[in-house]
Amino acid sequence: MLRIELKNIGNAGFLALIAFVQSVISENTDTSSMRITNEVSKTLEDMFRNHDGRLRPNFGGPPVKVSVSIHIEALSAVSEANMDFTTSIFYRETWNDPRLSYKKIEGIKKILLKLDEGRKLWA
Repeated sequence: MLRIELKNIGNAGFLALIAFVQSVISENTDTSSMRITNEVSKTLEDMFRNHDGRLRPNFGGPPVKVSVSIHIEALSAVSEANMDFTTSIFYRETWNDPRLSYKKIEGIKKILLKLDEGRKLWA
């Protein structure tokens, strides 16, 4: 732990101290950020190495429970004459795929995948 006594350091000394503290914080943040990035990258590589998106979770075992929800967000352009309408919905499916489990990474609550990474999950 670093202890600094602030006695008569003046404006220049105070600014120098602020610059020093910011550089230490930045260095630690960059190191932590790089560590997390490396751990997430390794986790994704390991996850996809043996994953076959053509096979369902628990293939050859019990069925997978899938939950589905649909929320109608908007209903518009209703045409009684043509018997059609336009709607905007939010569709969600959830299930557990144990093949995609990973060990906890400190500083990360969840891993969000980019579209191209998500496409690797399902064939």
